[in-house]
Amino acid sequence: MRLGRRELGVLVGCSILGAGCLDLVRGEAFVARPAPVAASVLDETGYDHYRTVEVEETHTVEAGGVSREIDVVNVRSEYDRRVDLGSLGKMRAAVFTTLSTPKIEVLGRTFNPVEGMDNQEVADELQSRYEEISIGTEIDRRALTVLGDSIDVSKFTGRQRSPG
Repeated sequence: MRLGRRELGVLVGCSILGAGCLDLVRGEAFVARPAPVAASVLDETGYDHYRTVEVEETHTVEAGGVSREIDVVNVRSEYDRRVDLGSLGKMRAAVFTTLSTPKIEVLGRTFNPVEGMDNQEVADELQSRYEEISIGTEIDRRALTVLGDSIDVSKFTGRQRSPG
């Protein structure tokens, strides 16, 4: 079967409209970009990239009396530093994690899943979602400039059980 220009235009138009309608039914997906640590910083500190994991969640947002479910994909990147135990091999001795969340704009409003949370609350939320992490108390806090914004960075005591 050969399609003319008009039939092809109608087919493409229906496909585009269908995709838009399906998106309204399914909801939108918002995906964060990873927050990698510069190679020069890793070299200087002795840390290595361990893994990057996408964490999918569904949230219900409301605006103007309209409720909508959205899919959110956060990106967690883990870095570790190992110590050599000689004949026993190397062991993970220190770990830190970066977590990035996407910018979410729905129904004319902007939402941030961690807005209003302090660093302890973010740490508690992280611990509640990942059973291999046990986060203790905050032992240090300092201000850093990231992407032009000043943020407070906290250091916590903690433990991580190796997966598997």
